[in-house]
Amino acid sequence: MSSKERCDEFEQQARLNLSGTALNREIESLRRYLYKHQEEHLSRFPSIFSAIMAHSLNPSALQEGKRGSDSILLGLLDDCLALPERVITGPQKLKILNKREKELGRTEPITTHTINSRQVVDVTLEDNSLTVLDDDGNLQTVSCLNDTLLRQLDQSLEMNSDVFVNIDKDGNVLSRKV
Repeated sequence: MSSKERCDEFEQQARLNLSGTALNREIESLRRYLYKHQEEHLSRFPSIFSAIMAHSLNPSALQEGKRGSDSILLGLLDDCLALPERVITGPQKLKILNKREKELGRTEPITTHTINSRQVVDVTLEDNSLTVLDDDGNLQTVSCLNDTLLRQLDQSLEMNSDVFVNIDKDGNVLSRKV
């Protein structure tokens, strides 16, 4: 099955408004697929983004979850924000981020004016924090609640890569800037 066909299949399944175990299984399958295929240019297939947004409109997706108080939908949205732009584009990430913030009860929409790009100089896995350079070249510590993203940033730094992240006005890491 081609990537396009698989992305189309994810979209079809998402539009069925599944619930319970079927919904959990489908979202976990989508998350695994996105992770395994993050080197591909999946952003060429609009159906993959449509699948993510269709799940975000499913009322059951917010209530279902296996990770404590987190819904399975928030896990999917967090994973999408950690993916490179060849999978989920910047404008798509902004829509996902706004959906995530709405589900968390925050009402102020996020725009490109409220996001700053910062270079990462250190990752502290134990504290879920990053040390970044601010506009003046000073070190600033920011929190990163997405464990997957935190590990990816740490691995990139260990390979001596330049790493940049997008940070909201409150100093929280939103996504990796690619």
